[in-house]
Amino acid sequence: MKLFISAISKLVIGLGAIATLLLAPAGTFAFPGAWRLLMLLFIPMIIMGAALLIWAPETLSRRLRSKEERVK
Repeated sequence: MKLFISAISKLVIGLGAIATLLLAPAGTFAFPGAWRLLMLLFIPMIIMGAALLIWAPETLSRRLRSKEERVK
């Protein structure tokens, strides 16, 4: 459950940050290009995140960490 909450929180923060960067300069929510870009970025991300959560949670856990461990 902790992994799910971590994944969802990073997804929401990322979506909010990118949406802000795209929509704030436009000054409106009626900017279809920004919405298309957000869909192109986040729909595959959601699908892959769900697949990793179901079939490879250890991989998702590694991907969510901000710092990767180096393999020697």
